[in-house]
Amino acid sequence: MLNPKNFLGDFKGFLQTDGYNGYNSVSNATRLYCLAHIRRYFHNIIVDLDEEALKNSRGVIGFNYCEQIYKLEKELREPYALV
Repeated sequence: MLNPKNFLGDFKGFLQTDGYNGYNSVSNATRLYCLAHIRRYFHNIIVDLDEEALKNSRGVIGFNYCEQIYKLEKELREPYALV
């Protein structure tokens, strides 16, 4: 795999990526993470928890925040949808 620093060079700005740690070498970039990947990480944490563990899981809180953002995004987008 290519080192992101090699192909991004002196890139400065915002860099939206998945969780791949190789992007940590791009020191001039402000990292933004993909909400779909974040949601998936939370889902993978909580999917195998039993009911009692779910009650105290911070993973559930994170997953629910992601769901709320997606719901809000949908509500804001719908009035402008092409029919």
